[in-house]
Amino acid sequence: MKRLRLSGLLLLILCLSLLAIPFWNDRIVRRYIDKIWLHRTNSIEKLHEFEQEYKNFECDVLFLTDSATFEIGHDEPSGEPLKPYLDFLGANPDRELWLDLKNLNESNCIQAETTLTGLLAQREMSIKIN
Repeated sequence: MKRLRLSGLLLLILCLSLLAIPFWNDRIVRRYIDKIWLHRTNSIEKLHEFEQEYKNFECDVLFLTDSATFEIGHDEPSGEPLKPYLDFLGANPDRELWLDLKNLNESNCIQAETTLTGLLAQREMSIKIN
């Protein structure tokens, strides 16, 4: 009988603990919201779809040396330019965008940095290179 009561008490404690998870999860998310980034935001539609839930975004970008432009894409260019992302940042200066340059190498890095710096300067933004 004691074992049954003890098992029931442990089960009750476990259930109450599980019920508290959403409360603690929300508190943790609010505390660390600046550190949570939406990964592979490779379309402006996805960015807008999740802009209320995430403060910061990461997207994959390819630098096209022939045209000195940036396009969104992981393995190959999607045809979607980087401009809408930069416009979003200009309208939301408290947000950040992590650009994962997928094809950066020694032969295009200076041209890519110069182009990106120019794009950001036009919008009075700065670049932080990691």
